[in-house]
Amino acid sequence: MATVRTVIHGKEYALGCDDGQEHHLMMLAEQLAARCKHLTGHLGRVPEGLMLVYAALTFIDEALEAKKSAAHLAQASASGSDTAELDALQASLAEHLLAFSKRVDDAALALEKAA
Repeated sequence: MATVRTVIHGKEYALGCDDGQEHHLMMLAEQLAARCKHLTGHLGRVPEGLMLVYAALTFIDEALEAKKSAAHLAQASASGSDTAELDALQASLAEHLLAFSKRVDDAALALEKAA
């Protein structure tokens, strides 16, 4: 198991991940840190736990919007609009959503283990 060190909302974390996944985990941690920094600009300084909740909520909101897009693609596909292309787009979007969901779950587990 590998370890990635990162700072999120002013606190250092040592996050565990599978060997070879260090770069990916660092990218996720950097996105989370950037989201927290952005939210701090809007919310001011809030406790770490609350900031992570707000950051998670914004990521979940984005995921739900992507799911809505997938539903629209499915509806367009059902209406006969260039079905082959729309079906491919829908399948691709579904794969991305599953991958996104797994990355969020993995990042949350890593944060829990580090806390």
